[in-house]
Amino acid sequence: MQTSTTSWLKHVLVRNVLGGVLSVSVAWAQVTGVASQTLAEGLIDYTDLIGGPTDVAMFTPTLQPGGSLGWHMHPGYVFVVVKTSEVAVYAADGCRSVYAAGSGFVMPPDEVMNVSNETTETVELIATAVMPAGSQRTSRVAAPPATCGR
Repeated sequence: MQTSTTSWLKHVLVRNVLGGVLSVSVAWAQVTGVASQTLAEGLIDYTDLIGGPTDVAMFTPTLQPGGSLGWHMHPGYVFVVVKTSEVAVYAADGCRSVYAAGSGFVMPPDEVMNVSNETTETVELIATAVMPAGSQRTSRVAAPPATCGR
């Protein structure tokens, strides 16, 4: 178990840099006002959800007012419950959805999104990532140019 509140983000950023996905400056520029603690990580031999060996991680991201996870995507599913306050989730089409405390949302595989705290309160999330074994958990991407058509 990792106990550093920034260990999850450091892990993601290091994997991005080592994997050659993006430069450190881009990754750091997108993530602001966020800390996260990994509660547990493990390997499941097989899940139907992934169709093979699966890495599972449970973590608690905390977003300060104005904090943002930055534009990113995952190779598997991330199930998120909003513990306190509310978050705004932006999809690649530019549309915004708001999730209040006690509600949840799913970040599907390979969908670009950004999670932001647009309130004046600290947001606490509880998340479970279910990824193909050995995959990079998060990939940073450029902000999409789309504007919501709703």
